Amino acid sequence: MPYRRLPKTDSARLKALNTVLDRSKMDGIYSTIVSQKSQHDAETILRKYEQVLYEYKQANDRFATSNKKTQQLSQKARLYVSHFIQVLNMCVIRGEFQAQCKELYSLEPNSSKVPDLSSDIKLVEWGNKIIKGEMQRQQHGGVPIYNPNIAKVRVFFDPFASQVEEQKIQRNSVIRYQTDVTKTREAVDEILCDIWNQVEQAFSDLEPEESLEKCKEYGLVYYYRREEKKKLFGEDYVDDGEEFDDEEEDETLVEIDKKPTYEMGTLDLKF
Repeated sequence: MPYRRLPKTDSARLKALNTVLDRSKMDGIYSTIVSQKSQHDAETILRKYEQVLYEYKQANDRFATSNKKTQQLSQKARLYVSHFIQVLNMCVIRGEFQAQCKELYSLEPNSSKVPDLSSDIKLVEWGNKIIKGEMQRQQHGGVPIYNPNIAKVRVFFDPFASQVEEQKIQRNSVIRYQTDVTKTREAVDEILCDIWNQVEQAFSDLEPEESLEKCKEYGLVYYYRREEKKKLFGEDYVDDGEEFDDEEEDETLVEIDKKPTYEMGTLDLKF
């Protein structure tokens, strides 16, 4: 006999919930196949599921936009921070500044190597260090560095540093909504499992094949094992290398382009 398996993707879960709710509405309020409580639970979790998926997608979109903006701003910021450090090193080589003054910038006095600025984190770290170091050196009577001066560097660095902080906020938002989606998936699976058990119990007195077809009307999905497929299809069976039939893809987020029609304020998003 084929075996059933709960949905593995968001789109499959949504389809399963909608199918069982639509079929239950066709049966009417006096049907005992799926209890009224289970139908209510399914309707509630469906609205909640759609909402958290929508919010998760919106958070991902905002993060993608923020990330793109960060990369655009990082180009000029990295160029000016690197150039400033190179000019500082040249001033030391020409004898205009003492080598020890580089310690104000957290740079090695006897090295002219530009620090690693390849990552955004490193760029923010060194950008803040050279700004702090240049301000301290000028406070002690040092002559400002020009071409570029620190003010010019900050024109490009400060917006970048602010955008990096904004990106962190968006990333945390994505993680938070992802957690909500994961918890809601678990709740959906629990409700579907209970409903599917009720449906199978309701048709348990029928012949196996008839019971199978009736259960499918309520969204239950059954799979055949390889040996079962060989017996079922005989010579027409082609071994595709899969142990089970109709394997679903890995857990993915279904894309919801439209905002749900219900009001967000009417939903209790707590578990």
